[in-house]
Amino acid sequence: GTYYSDSEECMEGYRPSLTLKKDNTFIFYENLYSGMGELRGTFVQKENQYILTIESHTIHGHLGDHLEIIPFTIQEDGSLLLEEDICLSRKKDCFYQK
Repeated sequence: GTYYSDSEECMEGYRPSLTLKKDNTFIFYENLYSGMGELRGTFVQKENQYILTIESHTIHGHLGDHLEIIPFTIQEDGSLLLEEDICLSRKKDCFYQK
């Protein structure tokens, strides 16, 4: 499914989002302030976390471009809590399904 950031800093269409696919791949769209960037890779679920392993990205020169993994904690309400800083998205930001 697709999860959207609860950030109020950006307009609809520029909100960071994470899509987790059934084949265990993901696409994370991140707001880079000057446009949108993309991170892609694979993920696994370990207990109450999704661990995303980045295989490619278009966020060169932005906060988070050095990351190899992105952990999200699965909350009781089903939302995902980001555990890293990535450009606009910050550690402890929540992502909700619509």
